[in-house]
Amino acid sequence: MRRHLGILILAGIVLVVLLALVTMFTVGSEEIVIVKRFGAIHRVYDGRGGAGLHFKLPYPFERIVTYDARIRTFRDTYEPVQMNDGTNIMVGVYCGWRIGDPIRFNQKTETIDRARDGLRTLIRAEKKAKISSYVLSQLLNTDLDAMKLDDVEEDIAREVAAKAAADYGIEVVALGIERNGLQKQVAKTVITAMEQERSSKAEQYVAEGKAEATAIRKRAEQAKETILAFARKRAAEIRSEGDQIAASYYEGFSAEPEFAMFLRWLEAMETELQGRTTLLLDGSRQPALLWFRDGLPAMKPETWKTPPGTADETARESEGP
Repeated sequence: MRRHLGILILAGIVLVVLLALVTMFTVGSEEIVIVKRFGAIHRVYDGRGGAGLHFKLPYPFERIVTYDARIRTFRDTYEPVQMNDGTNIMVGVYCGWRIGDPIRFNQKTETIDRARDGLRTLIRAEKKAKISSYVLSQLLNTDLDAMKLDDVEEDIAREVAAKAAADYGIEVVALGIERNGLQKQVAKTVITAMEQERSSKAEQYVAEGKAEATAIRKRAEQAKETILAFARKRAAEIRSEGDQIAASYYEGFSAEPEFAMFLRWLEAMETELQGRTTLLLDGSRQPALLWFRDGLPAMKPETWKTPPGTADETARESEGP
């Protein structure tokens, strides 16, 4: 009896474990779990807000479908698209997406691969539809103001996001043009046309520059002539004023010609002695220079002797004994 009791307890434990395995499940923080009862969706657990342990009825009453809730990315095929001006441009698009509506996603696509294929088809259709309304210069241009690449990306992303949510329950997180370019033959033609356009503009700028330079030189010559004419006129006025002032001085100098000559001599001396000038003076003719060499005599002023040849000695000689 004891032996049978142990077997029964062990069987009970196994039964409980098996029952737990078929009735309990966990939802991760990056998972979405759909519980289906008899094939119909009964409830949904989103791990981003409801992660943890949950229960369900055993199969075949209920079963679960698990999806990865993280963002998925893919690159569309790099393929040619015809633009509004007839040019074929190569365009590649990238897309980042995740499950937005689990119920609609399961009903419309059920698997990740089918959802990705449907989204790729939708992106290609919208890419061709939107880009076909633009011209080449709006996607490839050295002038950033003329570029409309951001507008193209926004148009494609807006339409794809709306249709993907309505048709597949997909949330488009990011969508943009990964790269664009031209086919080899088309690229040569476009480059040649752009070179001709740039050469024409360069010639136009050179011609405008030369014309502006000519106009500037002409204005400068006119300004120069105006300034010179004014300067000549002002110089003549100053010269006339100087002549008038000089005439008044000449009248005074004519009354005292010797004083006039003395002033002219002082002016000449002032002009000649400017800068570094060395003067050689004769001490015999200038007795006062001896004082710079021998110094003043140590005596009272009344005892100073007048050097020979001075005015006092000359005056005494003229008076006689």
